[in-house]
Amino acid sequence: MRVLVAVLMLCAIAGLSACTPESVHPLPERLRVTADERLVGTWWGSSWGNDYVAVITAGAPGTLEVELTTSVAGRGERMKSRHTLSFYDVSGTKLIVERGTSLVDRTAVYRFAAYDVAPGGAVTLRFTSDREVYYKWAGGMRIAAIVRGSDENFHDVLLTADGEQVLAMLQSQPQATMFDVTFGPFSRQ
Repeated sequence: MRVLVAVLMLCAIAGLSACTPESVHPLPERLRVTADERLVGTWWGSSWGNDYVAVITAGAPGTLEVELTTSVAGRGERMKSRHTLSFYDVSGTKLIVERGTSLVDRTAVYRFAAYDVAPGGAVTLRFTSDREVYYKWAGGMRIAAIVRGSDENFHDVLLTADGEQVLAMLQSQPQATMFDVTFGPFSRQ
């Protein structure tokens, strides 16, 4: 029974990784900007049927550190993960580049997200669309990538292209198209 619960928790956490591409490389360093200090604090939210608490603190210069606790709906079980956030200005849009661990093979990877801070202070993340990246870029081999897994409806994309190529891909479509996997909203606790 404990093994089943652990597998279910991993599947719930994998939701974020599974529906957003991962990258071997971050964006080019020249686009890096200061960390958005408005995000420092403790945040709570629900998304994809799970509850999340994110404790965000200042990290190394220009970064924020996140300790994310995920509670799987109805289980009372919690899983913790750590992430580092860096911030980049891409065509006038501030993006978060999240460095974390791939649930596929436990290697360090990067994920890309736009974010919105609502007038009341709630934060919503919008991650890179797996559909957009797979069907327009990785599936057609317009960008160096590995598609892991064999399920036709579930593409697990690992971008192996350098940061400049990833940047070109992210700039190729309107933000609403490229960043359409919503995570949140989160409210300050």
